[in-house]
Amino acid sequence: MSKTGGSNPPASRPQSVGISYEPALDGLRAIAVLGVMFYHAGLPFFRGGFLGVDLFFVLSGYLITTLLLVERRRTGSIDMKSFWRRRAKRLLPALFLMLVAVAAYNATAVAAEERRVLRDHGIATLFYVGNWWQIANGQSYFAQFANPSPLQHTWSLAIEEQWYLIFPLVFAGVLRLRSGRLSGLSAGLFGLAVVSAAWMAARFDPVDPSRVYFGTGTRLQDLLVGAALAASLAGRYGIATKAGDKSDGKRRAAATVRGTIALGLVLVTFIVVPDTQPLLYRSGFLVFSLVSALLLSVVMDPREKVLRAALSQRWLVAIGLISYGLYLWHWPVFVLLDPSRTGVSGAWLVVLRFVATFGVSMLSYRMIEHPVRSGVLARRFGAGGEVATLGLAVLVVAACTLAPAIGAPALPENTSVDVVRVTTAGHGIAMHFIGDSVALGLEQHFDSSRVGGGIELGVTARLGCGPLAEPLFVDGEPLPRDPECEKWATTWMEKVAKARPEVAVFFGGMGQLFDVEVNGAVLGFGTREHDDYLRRRYLSALAGLKRISPHVAVVNVSCNRVYDGGMNPVPRIANDDGRVAHLNGIIREVASNAGVPVIDIDSWLCGEGHDPAYRDGVKLRFDGLHYTDEGARLVWDWLAPQLLALVASPSQLDVDRGAPIVK
Repeated sequence: MSKTGGSNPPASRPQSVGISYEPALDGLRAIAVLGVMFYHAGLPFFRGGFLGVDLFFVLSGYLITTLLLVERRRTGSIDMKSFWRRRAKRLLPALFLMLVAVAAYNATAVAAEERRVLRDHGIATLFYVGNWWQIANGQSYFAQFANPSPLQHTWSLAIEEQWYLIFPLVFAGVLRLRSGRLSGLSAGLFGLAVVSAAWMAARFDPVDPSRVYFGTGTRLQDLLVGAALAASLAGRYGIATKAGDKSDGKRRAAATVRGTIALGLVLVTFIVVPDTQPLLYRSGFLVFSLVSALLLSVVMDPREKVLRAALSQRWLVAIGLISYGLYLWHWPVFVLLDPSRTGVSGAWLVVLRFVATFGVSMLSYRMIEHPVRSGVLARRFGAGGEVATLGLAVLVVAACTLAPAIGAPALPENTSVDVVRVTTAGHGIAMHFIGDSVALGLEQHFDSSRVGGGIELGVTARLGCGPLAEPLFVDGEPLPRDPECEKWATTWMEKVAKARPEVAVFFGGMGQLFDVEVNGAVLGFGTREHDDYLRRRYLSALAGLKRISPHVAVVNVSCNRVYDGGMNPVPRIANDDGRVAHLNGIIREVASNAGVPVIDIDSWLCGEGHDPAYRDGVKLRFDGLHYTDEGARLVWDWLAPQLLALVASPSQLDVDRGAPIVK
């Protein structure tokens, strides 16, 4: 979410741009970036703060188009090289510094399995294709439980840079063809914005809206609305009218009323509109951009005094001046300063994150951004040296980004979310895992030589869908869900029946920790209705497996330590040890009734005196849920003897009471 150089103070803005500094624009930037920061801090009264990005998009669309129109009007042409050089000096230095800092974080604070992902994200960010990288990697089931990428917010930077590269060329070509005439230009740009919004509505997927949220074509609507505003104001106060022009009091008052209403709507939207609202994707973003454009049109009208003065307050302007740095740095700082590293949470964590973000951003502005934009490189090295220096900086940043991932193992690849691998009996006992990604991860790390060749293992799993799959809810809101989960819940038993394993091992599954919708009613976790539902489903699953396999066991649910940044409600539920204990009590009860032994992995991982993150100096789970390579080997050292005991000495197992094999 980059800001444009046209609104910087005269002391730091290139004089060739030709637009006078407007403090109220920095006030708008401050509102936008604070909205985003409050949203990312998880503050409940800023559920719609993410729309600050859209306000920035409208501002950028307006300012870039105005810059191009001013230059075309004054010189008769548009100097693309000069335009892009200004953009580079404005955006790249602070971005390079942030990427080097993230590379250091990647090398020292990120699990080895996650380093390649962050490395790839860093390269995508460096070349401003981060939005498309996030779309391409949004299907990675394992990655969604990993610590959030400190570059997650750079998708908007990519969209703006793509806009800076393409739009000036197209716009200059259109102006040349039209001999500089602006009639109808605003309507054409707005028409393209409507097309972008329609494309978003048509491609919107409520299960996973990332394709339209991060996509360039579907997010251009905000930038195009800003560009349309610039074209409509050309020849008036946006370009031609002097700041001293006056109109009668009624018009000034009307402008103030319009602007105040627009500002009020923006703030109310920041407060009340959740990011899960489907209407946003069905023209809601377009409506918000139009309200933002109305607000901007009043702010840019020199005849209006009241609103412009309110937005020109010194504290707002000061925040607006460093808003690019605030946006650039806030998310990496938030990721680094998490509750586990700082030992604080709640309001104190918010204060700590904000203080650190403002401190880093002010240093970046004073020591990097302002000096470079004021011409330090050009004066020291000349124009050619300036370009060479930036090129060398790209290579250095790329090297720093690549280095932490050298030799690091990759996250498990999920080429298919529907996994059925059937083993045939050979030298070992045919066993079969049934469950979700945890069961699949253990199967992928299975090494028959490590367990003496006594096991041949198969798996039936679907990523994101446990065998007991109904729509899940948190705080009354449905969780995004693969629509195939419901079908999977009715077909996995048939797949296991075809394998006919000698031992069937059923994994409890994290999904049962959530509220669930059954027959149109949401059953809250821990209620009698929810408990009865779980008993029925577990009992049905275990009874069905007993008809297929002579030996059946159930693995209970372990404690989880999924990263909790305060925004996503899933970690709060997954990491609730009380819920895990309650669910495991139900599993034990059902297993006892079904005559099935329980493999108590929860006690092994999370029992008294055990660190759920490490065992014997080995990191067990790279994301608090899925096992590392070395962690999986330790689990197998503990698990394999119990699986073999199911067949070797079944009479020794206390199956009648559902007692655990090993604690």
